[in-house]
Amino acid sequence: MDLHTLGGAITILGWLLAPLLLLPILCLFAAKAKFSSDLQYQICTLIDDVNIAVGEGVKWLLVALVVSTAFGVIALSIFGQAWTKFDESATYFHVSVILLGSAATLLAGRHVRVDIFYTKFSARQKAWTEIIGFYVLLMPFCLVLLWNAQNFVALSWVSLEGSPESDGIKGIFILKTLISVFALMVLAQGLSLSGRAALLLTDKKHLPCPPELINRSRSNQNELARLSRAFDVCLCLRSAYGRLRGGVHTRRRVAHLCCDWCFYRHI
Repeated sequence: MDLHTLGGAITILGWLLAPLLLLPILCLFAAKAKFSSDLQYQICTLIDDVNIAVGEGVKWLLVALVVSTAFGVIALSIFGQAWTKFDESATYFHVSVILLGSAATLLAGRHVRVDIFYTKFSARQKAWTEIIGFYVLLMPFCLVLLWNAQNFVALSWVSLEGSPESDGIKGIFILKTLISVFALMVLAQGLSLSGRAALLLTDKKHLPCPPELINRSRSNQNELARLSRAFDVCLCLRSAYGRLRGGVHTRRRVAHLCCDWCFYRHI
């Protein structure tokens, strides 16, 4: 099967699944139909489970992100060596964490909200806000992103686009594909949240709230927080090192400070 046939099959599958986006509205206006509420319940559960599993797996890329960045700083500082693959790998890890973890973050309610009234709303008002926000803002954004991304993603796959550097990572086509994956995952999660809201408004079924679904211990949260702080420090030290003017001994001293600061104080 060539790429053109595969792309056509994915497009047909997408059009076949598109009517599911109207399922929350069907649950609202056909509240007495048990089939619609049962289907919405199963879809919400499936979407939540998939996005949680992806988010739990992707979060460990933060470890690889910190290690690759720290290794690049230490190798350049002490040995005067730089590898393009290590420099570019930090970008790949960073992009993967953001694009693949956004849906789970949306489920957990950890995206930044600018609505100062939302926290004061009742449960039913919040449910209506979720439904309106999905159909007015989130769904159009994801659909436009999917539509506009399909051409350059397809062209990237045809040429198997890679790094412009000769010794770089030949995987830019994968990064571009993650844009479409991001749009699909966030769109699906928005459908799940609006479906939850519809089930709440019709008093049919009650799904567990996101904090109960995402069972993260305090130790895991502290580990991720420490890794995030260490990564920020690595970036700052790497930037400072690039502006440093001094001899070999000065550079080695800075490298030792990098190690002490990142690994002992922050991790």
